Amino acid sequence: MLDSLLLKLNLMQLAKYDHEKLFAKDKDGHIEDVTEMEISDKVELIESFGEKVHEEFEEGGRWSNYKTEVYQFWHDKKHIYVRVDSEIPATEMQDGGDFQAPSIYIVERKKVETYIYE
Repeated sequence: MLDSLLLKLNLMQLAKYDHEKLFAKDKDGHIEDVTEMEISDKVELIESFGEKVHEEFEEGGRWSNYKTEVYQFWHDKKHIYVRVDSEIPATEMQDGGDFQAPSIYIVERKKVETYIYE
């Protein structure tokens, strides 16, 4: 499902910004482009066209922290949620460092009830 969503987002971006590339290839050519796309370009598509519904940070240590973002899309006649996990620099001094590539997952939204006692 992630591949079909990325294909749709890539075609939307081409329709918006580059008509020549949109019509220069057939469907198989566009599928190949998405398959070969860098992970950072996939994340950029998700961030550009998705509605951010959740974000959280986790302290990782001296050099890096971790950020999780969840984006909502309408795809295949239903809402789907895409989670992007990224390692980010702990301070501006670590910008440009050697960090792990982001990870992209399709996730489900679940309701969790919590009881608190005061």
